[in-house]
Amino acid sequence: MSQRRIIIVGGGMAGLSAAYQLSLTSELRKQYHVTVYQLGWRLGGKCASGRDAQGRNIEHGLHIWFGHYLNAFQMLAEVYRDLPRKGAKVDLNTLILPQGYTPIGDPDGVKPTVYDVNFPTSKKVGIPGREPADLSIANCLSHAIGLLIDFHDYALGSDSPIVKLDEVSIETIKMRDDPRFPPSRLLGVVTARTCLEIASAWLLHLDEDMISFGPADMELVRRVLQGAAGASCHMTFANTASRSLVRPGLATSVAAGGRHFRRHRD
Repeated sequence: MSQRRIIIVGGGMAGLSAAYQLSLTSELRKQYHVTVYQLGWRLGGKCASGRDAQGRNIEHGLHIWFGHYLNAFQMLAEVYRDLPRKGAKVDLNTLILPQGYTPIGDPDGVKPTVYDVNFPTSKKVGIPGREPADLSIANCLSHAIGLLIDFHDYALGSDSPIVKLDEVSIETIKMRDDPRFPPSRLLGVVTARTCLEIASAWLLHLDEDMISFGPADMELVRRVLQGAAGASCHMTFANTASRSLVRPGLATSVAAGGRHFRRHRD
């Protein structure tokens, strides 16, 4: 049987990953003849790097593996395992380390601002990709709001705006009897940070069949996120550059949650 010729245009990570999968086994190599075309000599696309005269690694730019990247880490471990090397093998855990601190700049060319952001890292020890990740809508939304809480703490510290909870929201919270939100903490006035905590905790109850997470729970999440977003607009920091860390995230969370809830209702 003649080989099937496969042409891959571009030697970025997508192209290299496709070439790797198409030539992974001897059977695949007999079946496919894979050629990668790359403009220039440097492979890797956005992940391309090189060395300067001092031997320092020069990256193409800052690129973050933000999240799980289950398949990417699995493939990386496979390639490293089969990589020819001289000397003792170095464990991959010592070469790839979690990085929480990442300064992020805004695109304002007149008055650029750099934010020192600490992204929450996985609490699991080792390399991501060793076990399936929970990519359910509930877990992803909950962790996204957890990241927003970190942004809130960076931009505001303990100066969190006040939000007035309505009676319906308070009763919904009491029904679940969550020890993190006792009645003594819900006296009608809470902080925006508490609202984010409530939303993050409640979303973990969200199930695809909408059995343990009813309309009252959906409405609670929407109200507390909307309350936190509205309260931030009236703060002093809302007129500073730091607002770009919190306010757009709050608005996006409210919109994303609303779209997801409407889909379930429909």
